[in-house]
Amino acid sequence: MTGSTRPGDLAYLNGEIVPTDRARVPLLDRGYLYGEGLFETMRSYGGRIFARDRHLARLRSSAAELGLEFGVGEDDLAQALALTLEANRLADAYLRLTVSEQCDAPGIEARSGRFSISIIARALEMRAAPPPPVTAITLHPGSAPAAALARHKTLSFLAYIRARAAARRGAVDEALLLNCAGEITEATTANVFFVIDGRLVTPSVECGLLPGITRAVVLDLARAQGIEAVERRVLPAELGMCSECFLTNSIVELQPVTRIDGRPIGAGDPGPAWSALARAYARTVAASGA
Repeated sequence: MTGSTRPGDLAYLNGEIVPTDRARVPLLDRGYLYGEGLFETMRSYGGRIFARDRHLARLRSSAAELGLEFGVGEDDLAQALALTLEANRLADAYLRLTVSEQCDAPGIEARSGRFSISIIARALEMRAAPPPPVTAITLHPGSAPAAALARHKTLSFLAYIRARAAARRGAVDEALLLNCAGEITEATTANVFFVIDGRLVTPSVECGLLPGITRAVVLDLARAQGIEAVERRVLPAELGMCSECFLTNSIVELQPVTRIDGRPIGAGDPGPAWSALARAYARTVAASGA
């Protein structure tokens, strides 16, 4: 099968490798009906998935908290990820692992205990240069999802899709979401960091955001390098005091933000903290064997 397909044409679905365009989940799947389900996005380097075990542990933790016990162990999921990469002949890739429950009938109480587990993979080119700087806007209070859901990577993604649409309407690349208290939480697909008064600051999980895997790695790296790193509540009024801002996720790694709401951040260029941490992140990836 793989000899006649292009990289990315094959998907993993419930234990089998199938053509992506023929992979099907039931119409009564609760992910389709209600947005109930979980996913993880990961990045592989040279065929090895960086921080794979952290991603799978987060998935397992969210599944337990949300009552989505899908009965497949982390070792089996790791094998499924490797099989998907191998089948698609991919080394440097984006992978998405999705879990949702199948139903026998519609209805909010309908349960079956049977789950769909799927993995898709797409090629990613290794960059010769860091990701380009981006611009952003801040949205209105209440634009972020409720904290109880935001800390899980669920299939209910409408708040982030609307935020990305607002960014496009504002002719910028990204949007920073605010909780009902008017505090910055995260961007549409990334966590956010600021440098304020010489300290690295990122919104605390209690504000209502996904505890990102790359976010955690960056916090570890900062503290290992003697950079004071703080998790706390951040208000939009503080943006005028920022000397740097950058985004983090598994795909873009660390991406600088140079303008927010039309105003430059610091000198309007990527800053030294971002540069040092981006280099440290690249060394960590290389040292991991990924």
